[in-house]
Amino acid sequence: MKVPFNQPYITENQERYLIEATSFQADYLNKVKKIFHRDYQVENVILTNSASNALELILLALDLPKGSEIIIPSYTYPAACNTVIRYGYQLVLCDSDRFTLTMEVEDIINKISRKTSCIIPCHYGGASCNMDQLMEICNKKGIKVVEDAALSFGAKYKDKLLGTIGHAGIISFDKTKNISAETGGILFLNDISEITKKRLHYFYDNGTNRHEYLQGKVANYSWKLAGISVKLSNIHSALLFAQLEKSDEIYLLRKELYEKYEKGLRGVCISNHWHLPRVKNYNENNYHVFYIVLDNNVKREKLRLYLLDKDIQAQTHYQPLHTSSMGEKLGYHFGDFPNTNHISNCVLRLPLHPMLSLKQIDYVIESIKEFIS
Repeated sequence: MKVPFNQPYITENQERYLIEATSFQADYLNKVKKIFHRDYQVENVILTNSASNALELILLALDLPKGSEIIIPSYTYPAACNTVIRYGYQLVLCDSDRFTLTMEVEDIINKISRKTSCIIPCHYGGASCNMDQLMEICNKKGIKVVEDAALSFGAKYKDKLLGTIGHAGIISFDKTKNISAETGGILFLNDISEITKKRLHYFYDNGTNRHEYLQGKVANYSWKLAGISVKLSNIHSALLFAQLEKSDEIYLLRKELYEKYEKGLRGVCISNHWHLPRVKNYNENNYHVFYIVLDNNVKREKLRLYLLDKDIQAQTHYQPLHTSSMGEKLGYHFGDFPNTNHISNCVLRLPLHPMLSLKQIDYVIESIKEFIS
């Protein structure tokens, strides 16, 4: 039985919306914005062609002091780090919690210096660090917090949606995410000055004041600064709109599969000293990922290959940034972040998407039990 790692959810309205988008019969960019205004209760919503570009946009607009430090966990995708380095900031990496796989606030506190201007906490699916603690520290020190909620559409921290707690936040709509437009991202401006918002719109509109023109504030628009082109297309917005219409259904399907995994593998993991995903009480899961963390790398690799031989596409995840060749150039060493090393060496993600059947989940669970026996 084949069990693919990921497969995007196809909606019944998707084809019709795409036709309307390509023939300019509907403005799906604004349709999507209205949904996020309503559901996320954020006034300033910016749709971009990727979450990476959403992050680039906000870092440009914040205009942080050149050479200042930005803290990011080592256990994440390098997109945020690329932007940090490209725009002349100093990258500071930190460790992660070995059970929730999110950045470790205690290590962040140790890394904060007089040069720290921004922290980018990366939420892992439905799990986040203690955002109250982080925000209290950062607000006292004048440090900006930009939430990387790329994996966390619909997940919450104390009834607040992830991405809406920091000064700004981003979410990804890549083909691997819960809600997918094949590509795309969104930027929430939660607690940002009017000057920063104005700069951001200049960058977003290819360096022009087109936003002011559309608001009727100026008679025409002109070039103001060196901008970028990062808008989400109407076609991808149509795909996103079709998915958002079905977001509750997608959530429930993923939840059912996640809970079946959890119930079926709990005993195996306890007896082998492995651990299942841990989402703290202050979080509400979005069921983006289901993983097991084994006790060592050799066993993880044996299980991964065993499952692959049975046509089950289980996968590892991030390779630590501090152990990469780029991380080494920045002065980091293998032993710097022990939790991150353990997670990366031992984590195995299991297939989880709405197109899976309960029968396929049973097959994965039984295959893991066979591996142990």
